Amino acid sequence: LKAIGVLYKDMEGKEHTAVLNEGSLLNEVILSAGTLGSPQLLMLSGIGPAEHLMAHRINVVLDQPMVGQGLSDNPMNLVLVPTTMPVEISLIEVVGITRFGSFIESASAHINLLLLTKYDSQFAHFVNKVCNIIG
Repeated sequence: LKAIGVLYKDMEGKEHTAVLNEGSLLNEVILSAGTLGSPQLLMLSGIGPAEHLMAHRINVVLDQPMVGQGLSDNPMNLVLVPTTMPVEISLIEVVGITRFGSFIESASAHINLLLLTKYDSQFAHFVNKVCNIIG
């Protein structure tokens, strides 16, 4: 199985075709539609678990049972703590990152600090109760 181009419709329903130059070694088709969109596009194109594709009346181009498998949710909790005090510590100090590689997964470590001035009174009861920051 080899991709030689892409056929797609724009938002207005107009069809477009993009085809690779034949014989060039520098051509490639990259599918980048996100965690859920990429497997969906592959399966709608006939690449995926054959049994699943046939159940949805999609012609099987390639039986690839791992397409769309192994996905899991990455649950996160978010607590916003408004403060007028300066923040003196960085995420790097909090989690102890001492070396940087080519990629750090920021989605697993969100720290959002809002420096609020005009909304302080609306959040003071929450901050006092939970964090004991504002007296």
